Amino acid sequence: MKKIAVLSLLWFIAALLPAEEIKPPVRLIIIGLAHDAVADFIHRATDRQDVQLVGIVESNRELTARYERLFNLGTNFFFSSLEELLARTNAQAAAVFTSTIEHRRVVEACANHGIDVMLEKPLAIDRPQAEAIVTAAKKGGIQVIVDYETTWYPAIQTAYAIVHDRHAIGDLRKIVVCAGNQGPKETGCSDAFLEWLTDPQKNGGGALIDFGCYGADLITWLMNEQRPLSLVAAPQHIKPELYPKVEDEATIVLAYPQCQAIIQASWNWPAGRAGRRHFPGQPNQCRNWSRCRWCPFAAAPHRRG
Repeated sequence: MKKIAVLSLLWFIAALLPAEEIKPPVRLIIIGLAHDAVADFIHRATDRQDVQLVGIVESNRELTARYERLFNLGTNFFFSSLEELLARTNAQAAAVFTSTIEHRRVVEACANHGIDVMLEKPLAIDRPQAEAIVTAAKKGGIQVIVDYETTWYPAIQTAYAIVHDRHAIGDLRKIVVCAGNQGPKETGCSDAFLEWLTDPQKNGGGALIDFGCYGADLITWLMNEQRPLSLVAAPQHIKPELYPKVEDEATIVLAYPQCQAIIQASWNWPAGRAGRRHFPGQPNQCRNWSRCRWCPFAAAPHRRG
C-alpha cells in the first residue's frame, strides 16, 4: 500500500511539468529523515528518470550517516539547513519527512523560495498550525500536498464514483473508516521516528492522529466537505507501559444531518489496516444486500426497507 502511495506522490511531482513539453526532470529535495517512510521514498525517487533528487536537508548527524551508508550517498549530498542547500543548488519541489510540529516552519521556508511541498500526514498538529501553512502556501504561490496514503488506493476512487458519480447506493447513511496496526514499537519503528511519533507536543497525539487522520480525510471528501453537526471522541490508553504520553486507541463519531461517520484508529490490532471502510447507503437503493461490498453486514442477508 505504501508503494502505491510513493508512486502516486512521485507522479504528482512529475505532473508539475506540462505534458506537451519535454523538460529536464523535476529537481527534488528531501527535508528531514525522522520519518521511516523516507527510505522507500528515496529508493523510488532515485530510480526514476522524471525526478532528480538533488539534496537532503537534515541536521541530525546520526540520521545523515545512516542514510549515507544505506544509499551510498556522498557527504556533500546532505545539508544542515534549506538555506545551505539552496546556496549550492536549486530545487523545484520538496518532500518533507520531519516531525509534524515542524511542518509549518518547513512550508514557510519553502514558500519563501517558491518550492512546492509534499508533507507526510497529517497536515499539522492543530488548527492554528494548519491555517498558517495555508497562509504561507497562498502567499508564496506554491502547492502543498499531504500524503494521506489511502487517497491513492484505486478502491477509494471507485467508492467515490459509486457514491457520487453513479449514485448507485443512494445517499450515504453511515461511513466507517478503520485504520491502524499493532503499534509503532511493535512494528519496529526506528528510535528517531518513535521519539516524536509518541510525543503529543511534536505529533499532536498518538493513534488518534497517526491513523485517525485517514478517516477525517476520507469522510470530509466523501461528504463533499460538509461540516459535521457534532463530534465525540473516545481516546484510550490501553498500553500505558508502552505509550505513556499518548493514546493508543481512539474512536471518533461524527454526526451529519443525514449520515453518521465513525473513525476507528488503533495501535492495538493484530495486523495493519490502512483505511478499511464501509459505506452503506439507503436500504431501498441497494438491490442485493447479501452480496453488497459496501455494506458492513455483507456476510448476512438483509431485509429491504
